[in-house]
Amino acid sequence: MPTPARETALTDLDATRPPVDFALLTEITGEDDRGELLAMLEFFLEELQELLPPLDAALAAQNRAAVRNAAHAAKSAASSAAATPLADLLDRVETSAASADWAVLGALAQEVRDEHARLVAFCAVGPDNG
Repeated sequence: MPTPARETALTDLDATRPPVDFALLTEITGEDDRGELLAMLEFFLEELQELLPPLDAALAAQNRAAVRNAAHAAKSAASSAAATPLADLLDRVETSAASADWAVLGALAQEVRDEHARLVAFCAVGPDNG
């Protein structure tokens, strides 16, 4: 079982990746205008704002099934927006929910919140200005 420190060390590599893979987002949406893509990302961020609180609530209640379901829903949204580092973290929460120590899940959830904040900042500044 990975320790929280190991989980964090694995994710440190994600910080070097852009929060959004615009080539993948273009492939998913068929849109290549950066302004339109950023507008789509703003919609995604609004959706994600609604999907992350259930994950925190499930963790607080120590409800493994609810953690898995909330992580899956948020992962799907992140994948659809080509927010690959966030989707990867949510996948780790989802797959770890059944058996991981609550401290590990809590550490992963903090990484999800941190990556979400990085995504929000990236979208606020714009990919060409950051």
